[in-house]
Amino acid sequence: MPAITEDVIKPQESVQRSWTILRVLIGIILLTASCMKAHMLATTPMLGDDILHSRWFNILVVQFEMFFGIWLLVGLMPKLTGLASIGCFTIFAAASGYKAVTGESSCGCWGNIDVSPWYTMIFDLFAIGLLAWFRPKGIVFQWKAFLNEMPELKRFKCVGIVTTIWVILAVPVAWAMITAEFVTLVPKSLLTKNEKNVVLKPFQWIDTEFPLLPYIDDSSRAKLIIDRKTVVLFRFDCKECKQLIEKLSNKNEYVFIAIPSTEDNPEIFSMPEYSMLSDQYEWWVETPVFFELENGIVKNVSREPNKT
Repeated sequence: MPAITEDVIKPQESVQRSWTILRVLIGIILLTASCMKAHMLATTPMLGDDILHSRWFNILVVQFEMFFGIWLLVGLMPKLTGLASIGCFTIFAAASGYKAVTGESSCGCWGNIDVSPWYTMIFDLFAIGLLAWFRPKGIVFQWKAFLNEMPELKRFKCVGIVTTIWVILAVPVAWAMITAEFVTLVPKSLLTKNEKNVVLKPFQWIDTEFPLLPYIDDSSRAKLIIDRKTVVLFRFDCKECKQLIEKLSNKNEYVFIAIPSTEDNPEIFSMPEYSMLSDQYEWWVETPVFFELENGIVKNVSREPNKT
C-alpha cells in the first residue's frame, strides 16, 4: 500500500477548507434571503396568479431555504449536501430565468428589496459553478454511501441540531406569514374602517359593478356610471405607468385613477386631471390596469391600452 505523503494531504485539506467556507457562505445567504422573504410575506400580499407568486408556495420556499441554510452551516453529510446544493441552485436559476424572460422587474428573492432576476440568475449560475468545483468528490450513487459519510451517532446528533434550530426559527416565522391579514376587495361589498390592507384582483371583476366606485370622489364616480369609459388605474411611483400615461394623457377617452403612494408627484405625469383612490386604505395591485366600463359595469380588463 503506497504511503500517504504530505503532498497529498495538503491539497485535500485545502479543498476541504474551501468547501467549508463555501457552504458556510451559502448557508448564510440562504438564511438571510429566507428572513427577508419571510418579512415580505408577513407585511405584503403576493400579487400574481401563477405558482411562483402563490403565497403558500413562497411560505414553503422560505421554510426550505431556512432548513437548508441551517443544514449547510452545520455541515451534515458533505457529499450529499454538495449534490443537493447544486440541484437547489439549479432550480433557483431556472426560476430567476423564467421571471427575467417574462419581464418581471424583481426576482422576489430578497423580500422587499428589488433585485433584477437577471442578476439573481447570474449569481445562481456562479454558485453552481463554485459548488461543482469545490464539493466533496468521490460520490458513489448509492444511498448507503451517503449515509456512511459520517458515523451514525454523529449523524443523528447533527440531524437533531439542524431540526431543533429549524423548529425554533420556523414556527414563529411561519406563524407571522400565515396570520398576516390582507383583504381582497369583492364586488358589491364595502370595506370596513378596520380593513387597512386591500388586495385588488381586477380580472375577477368582469361583468360586475366597478368595485372602486365607492372609494373615489363623487364627480369622478358620476363620469364612470354613464356611457362607455376606459379607466386607467396607476401609481405615481410606477415607471411603466409613467411611460404609458404620457402617451395617453391627451386622449379624452381615458379616465385616470391614482393609487395613493409615498411618492405622489403629479409633475412627473403630463395629464390634465386624475382622481385619487381613498387614502384610508393601502391598495395592493399590479399597475397599470385598464378597465373598459359601460354604465359602471366592468366589461373587460387588460394590462395594456387598446386591448380592453
